[in-house]
Amino acid sequence: MKLTRDDVTLGTYLASFRVSAFRLECRQHYDNPTEREWFARYLETGEVPVFTPDNDAWCKLVAEARAAGKAVQRVHLVQEPPSDYVRFELACQRASLDAGEDIRVIAFRNVEARPLGNHGHWGDFWLFDDAIVVRLEYDEAGRFLRPVAASDPAPYRRCRDVAMARAVAFRQYRATLAAG
Repeated sequence: MKLTRDDVTLGTYLASFRVSAFRLECRQHYDNPTEREWFARYLETGEVPVFTPDNDAWCKLVAEARAAGKAVQRVHLVQEPPSDYVRFELACQRASLDAGEDIRVIAFRNVEARPLGNHGHWGDFWLFDDAIVVRLEYDEAGRFLRPVAASDPAPYRRCRDVAMARAVAFRQYRATLAAG
């Protein structure tokens, strides 16, 4: 979980937030070297790795945060129909949900429809304790480039509030995929 560039270490914020950590996930594909083999297997078999707090650092962080009374939340913007990668990612995120993360989805069909309305967004970001914003920059292929600190958390808090209000629960969204 060490994402460090330009003196911004995301892992430090993830390990030290006191009340809440919120993630807005906007991309329809992330090119994470760790996931490439898992994704290929998913495409072949439909299977994803079994993650638990005992074998996965992220699930452990989420479980420990929840046990300490902290909120870990995520809203994933999903363009429909969801890509194979998004289906894979959602299948993997069940483990994080089981560990205690509050995951929600905003489904949309047309990117011009602006799923967050006039509140806009600045791509993927983390908001820690309503005060610290770390934007996540990716290249066109979905490869992570760098975390960038943002100076004013107010627009990100508004964006989070709108996203949380418009999103549906992860399990509710998954049920629509299973039915479709």
